Amino acid sequence: MSVFHKLRNNVFWLLDGLSGGEIAGHYREIENVLSDYHSAKSKSIRENHLQNVIKHAITSSEYYKSYSNCKRLSELPIINKNVLREYREAIISSKLKPSFEGKTSGSTGTPFSILQDKNKRKRNIADTLYFANKAGYKLGSKLIFIRVWRGHKKNRFTAWLQNIVKHDVRIIHNNPKKILDYLERDKSNKGIVGHASALESLSKYIQRNNLKPSVKNLNSVIGTSEHLNDFSREKLSRQLNVPVVSRYSNVENGIIAQQDISGSNHFQINWASYYVEILKFDEDIPVEIGELGRIVITDLFNYYMPLIRYDTGDIGALTLNDKGVPVFKSIEGRKLDLIHNTKGDIVPSLMIGTVLKNYPGIIQFQFIQEDKTRYILKLNVDNTYNGESKILKEFLQILGEGSRMNIVYTSEIPLLASGKRRFVVNNYLKRQQNKQKKLRSNGT
Repeated sequence: MSVFHKLRNNVFWLLDGLSGGEIAGHYREIENVLSDYHSAKSKSIRENHLQNVIKHAITSSEYYKSYSNCKRLSELPIINKNVLREYREAIISSKLKPSFEGKTSGSTGTPFSILQDKNKRKRNIADTLYFANKAGYKLGSKLIFIRVWRGHKKNRFTAWLQNIVKHDVRIIHNNPKKILDYLERDKSNKGIVGHASALESLSKYIQRNNLKPSVKNLNSVIGTSEHLNDFSREKLSRQLNVPVVSRYSNVENGIIAQQDISGSNHFQINWASYYVEILKFDEDIPVEIGELGRIVITDLFNYYMPLIRYDTGDIGALTLNDKGVPVFKSIEGRKLDLIHNTKGDIVPSLMIGTVLKNYPGIIQFQFIQEDKTRYILKLNVDNTYNGESKILKEFLQILGEGSRMNIVYTSEIPLLASGKRRFVVNNYLKRQQNKQKKLRSNGT
C-alpha cells in the first residue's frame, strides 16, 4: 500500500475516532458476530439487536403499535414494497430524524425511497468495510466503481478520502476496452466494485479478442446489483488473476451476503446486521433447508424506518457450511423473473447459464417466458457460434413436454435505465399477476 493509501486509511479512522469511534465499534461487533456464529456472545448480540428493534418499532411506529402484544418475530406481519409505499408515514419512527434517503432504480417496478437514521448509515459503512476487506480490498486503496453515476456528486475532500474512480456502467457495456486499458495503465493498489453485467461484458471482450491482460496490483473484484453467474466469475478471475466474488445487497437494507474469496459458490450471510428468513412462496412459514423460497429480511439497525420481515422480492435457498452456519446456497433473483417449465416447476436461472456456457460465441443472452409453454431465447453472438440445434434440444428437455422455444438473434440486449441488464424475463407471470390485480380492483 502506497503512502497516500496509508494516509487515507489513517485519516478515515482518525475522523471516526474524533466523532466517537462509532464506525470502528460497529466494525468490531460485525467481526465478533461473524467470526464465531455459534458462540454464546454472537447469539446474545444478534438476539439483543432483534428484540431491541422490535421493541423500538412497536413503541414508536404507528404501523407497528397494533402488534404490541406479539411475543415472537413470526407473529409480526410480512411487509413489501407495496406496504412501504402505502404506509410509509405510519412505518416511520416518531423518535428519530433521518440522515439518508436511498432511492431504488425501479428496475422491476415503481421506484421508491428508503429513509435511514445516522446509526444505520454508520452500520452500513462498517458492513461495507468489513465485506470489502473479506474480498481483498484495503481501505485507502483506489476503488474503481462501475455504476450509473448520473446525479451523484462528492466534494473534493470526500472524493480524495474515498479514492473512488467513477466509471459509468453504460460506457463499459458499449466500450469494455476503455476500462481494460485503464486497468492496464494504472499501477496503484486497487479494487473493482461494479454491476455484474458490466463485469461479464469485460470478460466477454477479453475472451472474444483472445487477450491476456497485464493488470498490476488489482486485489479484489466484487460484482453487485445483479447476480454474477459462476461461469463468468470464474472466467474473469482467471483472466485478471484475482479473486472475483458476487455480492447480494439492496438499497433498502445494505449488504446482506457475499461470496468468499476461497472459491466457494455459497454466500456468507451478514447475520450481524440482519435476520434472514426463507419463506414459502404461498405461505408465511419457513421452507426446509435447501428449498427455494422468498428472502425476507429484518433490518436490525434501521430505527427511523423499521423494516421488519421485509419481503425483498428475491428468491433463494439456504444450506449449512462446514461449520454448520446457515449460508445462501443460491440466490435466484426476483420472483417475477423466474422461469417455470411446462409443469409449473421453477427452472433455476443458474441452469440457463450452465447450458449456454458450453457454446462458444455467445456474447449476451436473455431468456424470456411468454406463456405457459412458449419461450424465447435472445442471443447476441459472434462468428464462432454454431450451436442452435443443440441448444434448442437441451432446453426443450429442461422445459418439458409440450414446450416451444424460438431463438432470436440480436446485436444487443438493451440495458435498463439503472444500467442493469435483465437476463431472465417472465412476461407470462407478469400478465397473470396483472390480471389478478385488475380482478381485485374490480371487486371480483
